[in-house]
Amino acid sequence: MQYLFGGEKNKEMKLILEKGRNSLLESFLDQYQHQRAFYQQAAAEGANICEQILAQNGIRAIVTSRAKRVERLREKLYKREIEYSNSNNGINKYKTFEDIEADIVDLVGIRISLYFPGDREEVHKILHDCFSVRQVKTFPIEKAARSLKGYEKRFSGYSATHYRVFFGEAMKDYQGILAEIQVASVLMHAWAEVEHDLSYKTYNGLLSEEEMAILDELNGLVLAGEISLERLQRAIRCRVDVPPRSFSNHYELAVFLLDYVRKQSPMEKETLSVGNAELLFRFLKKIGMDHPQDLCEYLKNLDTDLEWHTLTEQFLDALFMNKPEYHPIYQLLQREELSETASGQSRREQLDDAIQKTLGFFLFRWMLFESTMRSLLEGQEIEWTSMSSGIRQLYEWEWIGEDTLKELTRLRALRHVLLHENIPPQGSELLEGAYFLETVIQQLLPHLPADLWQNTLKKLAPLTKEESA
Repeated sequence: MQYLFGGEKNKEMKLILEKGRNSLLESFLDQYQHQRAFYQQAAAEGANICEQILAQNGIRAIVTSRAKRVERLREKLYKREIEYSNSNNGINKYKTFEDIEADIVDLVGIRISLYFPGDREEVHKILHDCFSVRQVKTFPIEKAARSLKGYEKRFSGYSATHYRVFFGEAMKDYQGILAEIQVASVLMHAWAEVEHDLSYKTYNGLLSEEEMAILDELNGLVLAGEISLERLQRAIRCRVDVPPRSFSNHYELAVFLLDYVRKQSPMEKETLSVGNAELLFRFLKKIGMDHPQDLCEYLKNLDTDLEWHTLTEQFLDALFMNKPEYHPIYQLLQREELSETASGQSRREQLDDAIQKTLGFFLFRWMLFESTMRSLLEGQEIEWTSMSSGIRQLYEWEWIGEDTLKELTRLRALRHVLLHENIPPQGSELLEGAYFLETVIQQLLPHLPADLWQNTLKKLAPLTKEESA
């Protein structure tokens, strides 16, 4: 056995191994050594997904990954086994491979180093959306300013959030693997590396009191640096809020969306999710609407129901309601993005002209239904809050029945998929949905004022034979 550590650490490992090798642990380590390349690939794939989603949401970060080294794992397993045995009358901690896998949660590790510590809340939401989060651990824990070998620390130490997550269906080859994702600022991760290596992996014995004081002092500088980064982020937001120019990148666009909504809406911060700001930025550039003033009109009546809608999706919903001619342009950019992420092979079929026309027919009927419902609510002096609550209100007034309520809820989900997920629709389903919406609109017409009644009726032009072919 080659000892990797000097000083006290080396002595500790010698004592552990002198007590005898554990056949279960060695078998597990042997198996892990053969599988480590697989875990490395899983970690890299998980990091790649994190990097893409963070970039799309306008969050600046450095994402790295690793699979735990065999030597580090051996040290950790034996240390935990010996400590448990000494505290429990010689009983072994691990009895099966499953016991080990349940206890060692960081075989796959991903580190997200944020440029701005203030983005941690948004990252928290993103990770819960992307992965199945098993546990969240926040540092510093209580009594973090502990005494270290006689030295009383003045600063709080390591500040981060660790997520234990399971990889899901999006990572088909690695589905079900448990990983640990560490989220902290770039500065904090750098300090933690230095502090951890020097304090726990020193080659020449214990740190002196002077060395511990210097590490503590550096921790204070890091914490002060994080305050400066938060101030810098606020300064960027102030500049982006009222810029005399267009957005220069999707990071600025994401900052603007979040700040605008937080100022205009009573929604809690943790419910807000930006969505694909990268795609939205490309789209706004394409149609010449990449200045903050261009967006405000469509952000005024934000839907507080975020069951499906991110901020980018809600903006697009409002834009397409008023300018449906922009939707094909957005769809084209969607398909280009999908082609790029699928290594040149699009994962969506191209829609033929007939389907495109049928899709437009359905979406126009939905927009007409939504505008009719808004008019009905305004006529009853009820404030619009969300699409789902509006549909529910029609049901409570007994203007629609329970079956209609369920079908409208289903069509609402279908509309969201068509607009934002670019999944090829079935022409028959779209036609049936469009005609159903037409029936509902006609059912609601008697509740509208006369002028709106006539105007809505004129818009219910039938689909031509050519379009329904």
